[in-house]
Amino acid sequence: MKLYEYWLGLYPLDWEFCFMPVQTYKNFITEQYHKNPTFYNISAGSIEKVLAHIDVILSAAMEDWNNTTNHAALRCPPMIFPLPKGQDSNTA
Repeated sequence: MKLYEYWLGLYPLDWEFCFMPVQTYKNFITEQYHKNPTFYNISAGSIEKVLAHIDVILSAAMEDWNNTTNHAALRCPPMIFPLPKGQDSNTA
């Protein structure tokens, strides 16, 4: 599994975004990880490493949000989107 961080920029128009709350996504990838831990250990490392990476990104985003909005409240929980692989497998 490859993790990419994308910061401000334009995305190709054919990308489909599937937003979900961060915790929902973390639960989903944890379930997927436990279905084939050998594969994911080789490709991404431990699930704890992956979840910690997501937490670091979320912390940076929330810090930026608080700095730019003077601690305004969010209207919904922080959201995340998995990027599609670019294949016909319908996976991200």
